[in-house]
Amino acid sequence: MVSFGDDLSWGPIASMDERVAWLDTECPIPGSWDWLPEEDETFWKEAGQPAAERLIWLSGNSADEVAGYLAYLERYSDLPAAVVRTNEHIPPHPTFGPLIGSGSANAEQLADVLSHAERRPIAADHALAGRWAELRAENALLRIMDGEQLVSAPVETYDRLLHAAVTGDWQKGMRVIGGAIGASFDEQVRINSEFLFYRLGALVKSGELEAQGDVLGWDDEQRRIPAMVRKPG
Repeated sequence: MVSFGDDLSWGPIASMDERVAWLDTECPIPGSWDWLPEEDETFWKEAGQPAAERLIWLSGNSADEVAGYLAYLERYSDLPAAVVRTNEHIPPHPTFGPLIGSGSANAEQLADVLSHAERRPIAADHALAGRWAELRAENALLRIMDGEQLVSAPVETYDRLLHAAVTGDWQKGMRVIGGAIGASFDEQVRINSEFLFYRLGALVKSGELEAQGDVLGWDDEQRRIPAMVRKPG
C-alpha cells in the first residue's frame, strides 16, 4: 500500500521547485517544506511498480483526492487498475451528509468498501488523463470541486469563512481556523488547515484583519504560536 502525502488542491503545481519555494515563503512549517520533493519522488516510484493487483481509493467529491488521482492518471493511466469511489459506496450520514475524503471513513466503512464497493477499471477515466496538464498550465493557488470536475479557483474563495469566524474581539488564530473548518463541513467541502492559515496570514498582511503575534509562527516545540486575531475596529 502506498499513500500520497501531498495535498495538490492548493499551492502552485507547475513545478516542484516553485511549489516548495512558495510554501516556504507563504506557509512556513518547522524545518521547511524541503522534504516534499523526496517524498513525492518516492511515492511515484512505488506507485508505478509492477503489481498483481492495483486498487485506487478515491473520494470523488474531495478536491485533494481528485487532484492526486488526476496527477496519477497523467503518469500511469495505461497501467491496469481498479478504482473504488468511497463517497459513492458509503451512505450519507443523516446529520453531516456525504462522506468527503476517504480518510473520514471509519474502519468498518473502509472494510465494507474493500469487500463490496464497485470496482471500475481505470480505463473508464481515460478521458481525464490530460486534465492535470491543463491544471498545471493554469497553475492556480487553489483547486476546488465544481460538481464532479476539479477546477482552478480564485485563492480568496474561502476567505469568507475566515471573515465569518472573526469578531471585533481578540481570539486565537487557531480558534478562527477551527470555526472556518466547521463552516466548511456545513458546506460539505474539505479545506486544508495549512491553506486556511496561509489565507489568514494574507488577510492580516492586507489589513483586512488585525493580529497580535505572528499567525504563521511556530514555537520551539513545533506548535503554532497562539497569535490573536480580530476585525479592525
